[in-house]
Amino acid sequence: MSTSVSLPGQKSPFHLLPAKSRRQPRQSAGAAPAPYAEQAVAFAAFSAGVPAGARALVDAYAQWAVEIWGGDTASGHDLAIMGLGIAGECSEVLTELLGSQESREALANELGDVVYYWARIARAYDLVASDCMPFGVSVRAMASQPQDLLALQLARACGQVSERLKKHLRDPGCAADAAGMAATLQQTALYWAALCEHRGFDWREILALNRDKLERRRANGTLTSGHGELR
Repeated sequence: MSTSVSLPGQKSPFHLLPAKSRRQPRQSAGAAPAPYAEQAVAFAAFSAGVPAGARALVDAYAQWAVEIWGGDTASGHDLAIMGLGIAGECSEVLTELLGSQESREALANELGDVVYYWARIARAYDLVASDCMPFGVSVRAMASQPQDLLALQLARACGQVSERLKKHLRDPGCAADAAGMAATLQQTALYWAALCEHRGFDWREILALNRDKLERRRANGTLTSGHGELR
């Protein structure tokens, strides 16, 4: 059995819409097309050595998110950054979707940042990341909904994740509600996956691009400093 995960074009484990039914995203004026050759290289490097299967890929990505964050222990400061991070990155997704000069590459970057915080929060609550993905759940109807509605659903779900983290930090005497967080993360992943499909992205490609971007920042010493994508 191959140790790599299939590239975009094969059937999605989320049972999402076929490629021919996807609405093609608009490009900003003069923007270069997304670097698909680089995406393929990033994907191959990311999936190398991972046992075949989408669940294994998600869990490997989540383990990498823990490692690049700096470890599995999550302090109150870490949880606050996670909550602010997933909400802030979701707002960046909406900025790209609602703006008049949308960039496909920028949208892919922001969707990757959302799932990065999603994965780190799952692990902070000792959850198996792949259990919080909508595998086996059909999101066909969801992916065919209007883009604005999908974006609002994703924003609501990310806001609910942040709200749970806020309550966790506000009431230190209360045990972390792992079951409640798992349900909220599942909803977030469902809307995230539907929005990815609606815009013609393979979700696995988004994971690989995000990992590649953050590894470049780590190599450049700009992982936790600077602002914007050009760092």
